[in-house]
Amino acid sequence: MCSGSSQANKFYEEVSEKQILWFAETEDGDALEFDADSDQVSFPLWSTKSRIMKLKKLNPDLLGDYSPREISWLFFKDVLAPILIEKND
Repeated sequence: MCSGSSQANKFYEEVSEKQILWFAETEDGDALEFDADSDQVSFPLWSTKSRIMKLKKLNPDLLGDYSPREISWLFFKDVLAPILIEKND
């Protein structure tokens, strides 16, 4: 199994167990986003707070102003995912 798929499996296991997702946000409420193709953005999510903190320590220029925030799996599934699907159509 390649590293990417093992990391994805770990992500799925952790989210399934804890029912929480994490994202990075500034004090002003701006969520971390990355530019993607076709004028779209990528909204990164993590399965644990510690993963964001590790990345923040490794790359303070990118995440220095961001702090971890949690959302429930149900909120993501029931509210955010439909919005993302609608924007992608």
